[in-house]
Amino acid sequence: MKIVIDAFKDYFSNIYNKMEDKTKKLILISTVAIIIFIIIIAILVKISGNRIDYYELESRLEVAATNYYKVHKDKLPKKTDQSVKVKATTLQKEDVDNDEEPYIKDIKKLVKDESCSGYVKVTKTSKNKYKYQPFVDCDDFKTEFFVTRYLEKNPIKKDGSFQSGLYEVNDELITKGDVDINNYVKFADKLWRLMKFDKDKNFYLILDSIDEDKTYVWDDRYNIIEDSNQGINDYTKSRIYTSLINLYNGNKLFSKEQKKFLVPFDVCIDKVSPTKSYNKTCNTTLNDQYISLLTVMDFLNSSLDSGCTAITQEQCRNYNYLSMKEDFHWWLLNANEENTYEAFEVTGLGYGEFADVSDIANLRYVIKINKDVLYEKGKGTENNPYILR
Repeated sequence: MKIVIDAFKDYFSNIYNKMEDKTKKLILISTVAIIIFIIIIAILVKISGNRIDYYELESRLEVAATNYYKVHKDKLPKKTDQSVKVKATTLQKEDVDNDEEPYIKDIKKLVKDESCSGYVKVTKTSKNKYKYQPFVDCDDFKTEFFVTRYLEKNPIKKDGSFQSGLYEVNDELITKGDVDINNYVKFADKLWRLMKFDKDKNFYLILDSIDEDKTYVWDDRYNIIEDSNQGINDYTKSRIYTSLINLYNGNKLFSKEQKKFLVPFDVCIDKVSPTKSYNKTCNTTLNDQYISLLTVMDFLNSSLDSGCTAITQEQCRNYNYLSMKEDFHWWLLNANEENTYEAFEVTGLGYGEFADVSDIANLRYVIKINKDVLYEKGKGTENNPYILR
């Protein structure tokens, strides 16, 4: 073996000796540069060690808290919707004096960030079911509720200010005004607009990115009164209601994981006059919906024009971010109270009109998102929408 190695050494030595001095210098410099590069990489790897990112830290805190409460079941919340918190220092066993093993390593060392602190919020959602929410607070990263971020960036406007933004109407915060509102949200790979918050700060989204190739009839059943297939304008028995349920129950619109973000809501299914001022007291409510169409009331409430009081008034498209969908007709939920075969839609010009329910139009779904979703990134613009997690 030694003979073979010596032969290789002699062979490459002869080649090297035949090289010009300039070539030798170039090889020497390249070799030194490669060695320095390898040393720098090794130092960086040693410095960073097994550092994890902040999202991974959140996951580890959640696992640690889950294991902690398996041992300390007596510390779990007792009543539904009640919450408790456990600090990261408790999970690290820093602020308790017993023989238990730590449930997580020092989080500052895990992320190599001495500024970090954290805790896990545990909420009882139903019998023997709990939701664990980890929170991390570091100089360069902070777990943040989306609602907190949104309301900080979009303060409530004063009545009469005629500024686009959020307005307090009864127990809700409602988005009013033109298209310049930064209320774009990306969810389930689709673009939405944030419509309003309820009194608990759960929030409603309406689809912004309409699929122009998908159109639906509101209803096309045989109408005995009209003696034709013009359809019947009863929302709870309509084709459109069935279509929405089928869309939600499938897996193309929302995944199983995305459906965890959604909460049920009630919708007003009153029939509405095309010309009379809208009576804002709802008489008939459909409860516990996970997907719906926009109601006439919500469309009117989105306009800052004080003259917008009835759905067919053209001024309702003024100062109304929901009206700006040129070339699209999209269905509203409510039907015309004056007959049995018409419902309301928003036209390509941005105002409402009545149409035969057997006509076709696009859909803009409405959903409601749980207040506890977290903010990931984004500024609410069309090109940089808010991202939820």
